[in-house]
Amino acid sequence: MRSDWRGMAPEILDTIFSFSEEKDAARSARVCKSWMEIAFDHAWFDMDEDGFIWLCEVLAPLRDLREVEISGKIKTEVEFSRPITHSDWDRFFYYARRVKSLYVYSSFDEVDEDTCRILSKSSLAEILLTKPDYQPLLPRLRELQVVGVLENEVFPWLQLSIHLLQVSLKTIMVVFPLGSPHASARFVEEISRRARNVEKLDFLVRGTTLDAVELDALPRLFPTMQKLTRVSFSSRLFSPALLSSLQGCANLETIDVSSDSLYLNGVTLPFGRLPESLMPDAFPSLTSLKLICSLEEWNRMMSCGECIAPNLCHLQIDVVSLNDASTFRTSLGLIGKSFPSLQSLGFIRRSDASVVRGLGGDSSNAFLNAKDLSPLAYMKKLNSFKLCYIEPVTMRNEDLAALLGNLSCLEVFELHPSPVHLHPTELNLNLIPMLRQTCPRLHRAILYLDATDIQSASSPSLDYSGNLSCIGFKTSPVRKADVHKIMVFLSQVLPENCKMEHERYLETRFVGVIDASQWKRMEEYRLVWENMAELLPLVMEVRRVSAMRANCTTKGSTMNT
Repeated sequence: MRSDWRGMAPEILDTIFSFSEEKDAARSARVCKSWMEIAFDHAWFDMDEDGFIWLCEVLAPLRDLREVEISGKIKTEVEFSRPITHSDWDRFFYYARRVKSLYVYSSFDEVDEDTCRILSKSSLAEILLTKPDYQPLLPRLRELQVVGVLENEVFPWLQLSIHLLQVSLKTIMVVFPLGSPHASARFVEEISRRARNVEKLDFLVRGTTLDAVELDALPRLFPTMQKLTRVSFSSRLFSPALLSSLQGCANLETIDVSSDSLYLNGVTLPFGRLPESLMPDAFPSLTSLKLICSLEEWNRMMSCGECIAPNLCHLQIDVVSLNDASTFRTSLGLIGKSFPSLQSLGFIRRSDASVVRGLGGDSSNAFLNAKDLSPLAYMKKLNSFKLCYIEPVTMRNEDLAALLGNLSCLEVFELHPSPVHLHPTELNLNLIPMLRQTCPRLHRAILYLDATDIQSASSPSLDYSGNLSCIGFKTSPVRKADVHKIMVFLSQVLPENCKMEHERYLETRFVGVIDASQWKRMEEYRLVWENMAELLPLVMEVRRVSAMRANCTTKGSTMNT
C-alpha cells in the first residue's frame, strides 16, 4: 500500500476537500484518477442559478440570444446552439448526480452583477422534453431554496422549480411571494406530491401582503409530510389552522415561528395566532418550540390541563402584546406544570416596537417581583432563562439569589437587560457575588440593575476562578463619576477571564416609540458601560499581576521564616 498522498483513503480525501473552495476542488480533480471523483463531488456539491446554467452547458453549447431586463438588471438570455441528444444526457448526469444543494433566486434581488445569464424558455422546454423519464433532473439533490417570483414573462421559474422537487430532497426553503397566489399555492401542493421525504421545511416572507390562497395552502401540506422533523415559518404565515395541521407529524422535533421584522417595520400582528386547544400529546417528539403570540392566547391554549409536548426542552415566546404581572405569572406557572423536562425558557419582546407603541403613564401593574418569578423554582432542569420585559423587575438581591439557588443547572440568565422605561429597581451590583455563590454553573448573566448605589456595594473575597465568562448591564443606570469605583468592585468579584457585553439591545426603530429624552439617557448609560467593557480586561490583568506579586511576597516571607 502506498504511504504517500496517492494512497490516501477516500474518507481522508473527502475530509480534506471539504475545507477547499470550489475552484480548488476543480483543480484537484485534475491531479489523478483517485482524486477526481471525490474532488468533483465537492466542486459540484453546492450550486446557484448561475451554476445551473453552467451545468446545462454540459448538455450542449449555449449561445447568446438577446438581452432582457429582470428586476431592473440587464441579463443575457441564452439558448442551446444544437439539439440535445441521448449521449448528452449521459454526460450531464455524470456531473448532475453530484449536486446536493441548489439555490434558485428567480427575482435576482440578491444576485451579484457578475451573474448575467438566463436560460431561454425554449431551452428549458427542450430540457424537460428530452430528459429521460426514469431520472430526476438532479438525481441526488438534498436541499432546495426557492426565492422570488416564479411567474415571469421571461422565464418559467415555476415549471423549473416543480421539476426540481423529488423524493431525495431532505430540506426545502421557500421565500414568499412566488408571484401570483395561485403560483405559490401550486408549488406548495407539488411539494406534498413530489417531495414527501422532506425532513426540514422553511417558509419565509418578503413584501407586505399575502393572499388567502397562499395561507390556505400550507395547512393542507403537512398531514402528508410524515418524515418532517423541523418546520420554520415567518410570523405572517402562522395561523391556528397551521399549528393544528402539524399535529399529524409524529416525528416533528422543532417548530420555529420567526419574526418578520427584517421586512416588516412596525406592522402590528393580529391576535388569534394560536388555536383554542390542541390534542393531548399533540407533538410527542417535539423538543424545541418558538412562537409569536400574546400571553393571553398562550394561557388560553394551555389552560386545558393537557401536556401537548411531553418531551419539550426549549421554549421561546415572542410576546406581541402588553401584559400585567398576573398574566405573566400564570404563563410561567402553566409552563412549569406542563413541561417538566424544560431546559431553556425565553420571553422575548418583539423587536419591531409595535408591542410598546402607545405605552405610557402609570404602568405599575406591569412590574414583576419575586412572587411572579416563583414558578421558576419548580423547573429543576432549567439551564437557560431569558426575560425581556417591558418594565424592570422589582425585587431584592437576596430574593433573586435565593430563587436562582433552586436551579442547580442554570448556566444562562438574562433578566430584562433593556426595559422600555428606566424605572427604579432594587437590584444592584451586590447581586453579582451572590449569584456566583448560589449559581456556581452560571457562565452568562445579563442584568438590569441600579449601579448608582455603588456606595453600599460590598466586595467579598471570592475565588478568581469560576464559570462566569460573560456579564452585561446594557442600559442599567450608572454615573460617569462612579466608573472607577465600579471597575474596582467588578475586578474583585468577577472571575479572571470574564468579559463584559455591551451591544445595544433596543434597536434604533424604537426611537419613534420611546420618549426622546429617555432614549438619550439609555444611550448615555450604554456608552458608559461600553467604555467600562473596554477597560475591564486591563483592570483584570492588573489584578492578576498584583495577585501574583502578593503570592510571591507571601512565599518569600514564609521561606525566610
